[in-house]
Amino acid sequence: MVMQTRYPHIVRDSNDSEPYVEGTRITVSRVVVEVGISPKIRDLERLVALYPGYLDLNKVRGAIDYYRDNKSEIDNYIAESRARAGKVIRTGPPSPI
Repeated sequence: MVMQTRYPHIVRDSNDSEPYVEGTRITVSRVVVEVGISPKIRDLERLVALYPGYLDLNKVRGAIDYYRDNKSEIDNYIAESRARAGKVIRTGPPSPI
């Protein structure tokens, strides 16, 4: 069940799930990683261009606003994601190079 947050276009599946942009599976943490914490308009427009039909400036701004008010929560999701990525890289097959 999709739960609305108090931020426009930002939803979550449950109270303990990672928030994402409504109508997509693009998480708030993904938006922050892509554009940074103090993005310029060109950063937002670049991200919108990567996901035509899914993101618009209002949705990206909603994600940034959510992040600014819930920084520690989203920073934890980012750290967990990076830790998982590092583990996959370390436990993957040896490089052929």
